[in-house]
Amino acid sequence: MGWGISRLIGLKAAVFLSVAYFFHRLDMTLLSFPLIYASVIAMLVSIASHPSIDLPLLLGKGSNGSFPVWSWIMFSPFLLFIHLFVLLRRFVKNEPLYTEIADGVYVGGWPSSVERLPPGEPAVIDCTCELPRSSTISENSYLCVATWDTRAPQPSQIESAVRWALRKRSQNKAVYVHCAYGHGRSVCVMCALLVALGLAEDWKAAEQMIREKRPSISMNSLHRKSLEEWAKHLLTPSKRSGESDMSIFKPVQEPLEVWNNSVPVGLTLSVPMKFLLQEKKESMPAMFICFSDSRRDIARISVLDITHQMIKSTIHPMNTSIIHRLSNDSLEISSSESYSRGREDQRLLRARRRR
Repeated sequence: MGWGISRLIGLKAAVFLSVAYFFHRLDMTLLSFPLIYASVIAMLVSIASHPSIDLPLLLGKGSNGSFPVWSWIMFSPFLLFIHLFVLLRRFVKNEPLYTEIADGVYVGGWPSSVERLPPGEPAVIDCTCELPRSSTISENSYLCVATWDTRAPQPSQIESAVRWALRKRSQNKAVYVHCAYGHGRSVCVMCALLVALGLAEDWKAAEQMIREKRPSISMNSLHRKSLEEWAKHLLTPSKRSGESDMSIFKPVQEPLEVWNNSVPVGLTLSVPMKFLLQEKKESMPAMFICFSDSRRDIARISVLDITHQMIKSTIHPMNTSIIHRLSNDSLEISSSESYSRGREDQRLLRARRRR
């Protein structure tokens, strides 16, 4: 599946070009022009969807799931073909559009209308870049993770989708993850979500869990590679039994430095950070854990961005500590009751350390 859609659409481009040449030889030049245009568009899609390029932004699908007018005009041969192909395949295949994998968590194919959605007005995670969001489901919460067919979301996209889904589940909303058919891209995201929910030990167990309920899934090597990268660098807190929503997977066994809610104002952590993790326990409302990692340049930016979200959502409600500054390799945190003293105290503390 390394080439996937790239090879298929490239073959389509070659066929269109051959037919156009045939019409041209018959002096039917006017008929050859649309075919030449369709061939050029197909070739662009073939190149953009190749694994070495992987540029779903080519089609212009927006974060709200719609395509701009220029995209409909320019890529109409491809978009209309895909639209009709998906509907035709759905008619021919005897397969349920969606499957409930766990309570309130669904995976499946493209919902062309609100009647095609799972019950309960679910929040929708759309993993397609080639299919539009139906106007009939515009009221549902929506997240677009634009990905080519047979390609995999990036680890950072998987992480963003999982965190978004966890927030929706915490609001007692059902979550529907879909791609075109519910076989590859959506299953990739669903595997990570099941791990984050604590319903599977790892993504491999999650894949098996999904396959038992939806036998037609077909994740390829790209999906599995992306999940492996996600599991290594962008782990989402698991909701396992006995742990809080912001607990964490077992960390690497390295020296740790721990601070509880008695954090002094202006404390700066300037260590190479792979993760800044949080954990809630009965005896300690919150604590910060840092550990170094030689591969920090690979994971630093994504992880710190994710960490920022975790701290804001976890610490603020408990009124223990708040973020003061987040940079590439350092973090300043201060106790909330002392933060109102202003930044002058923090500047003095930093000045003393520099001396």
